[in-house]
Amino acid sequence: MTGAGWEISQYEIQPDRLVVYLWPKAGGTDFEFSFRPRYGMDALTAPSVLYDYYDPEAQVVVQPSRIEVQ
Repeated sequence: MTGAGWEISQYEIQPDRLVVYLWPKAGGTDFEFSFRPRYGMDALTAPSVLYDYYDPEAQVVVQPSRIEVQ
């Protein structure tokens, strides 16, 4: 997506995670996605890790989010 302050370079849907490669623009980046679960659940996501591909030591961890589906 272009024009929203970032571009998705590519993405991978894996059995236990979604990997998204972003090209951020100056001034910061907000990223949000949604999904449609098949079953009801009350769970916590795993922590999300955001890092620079060329400098993995520069990273930030986003705390888990609660997912409640009835």
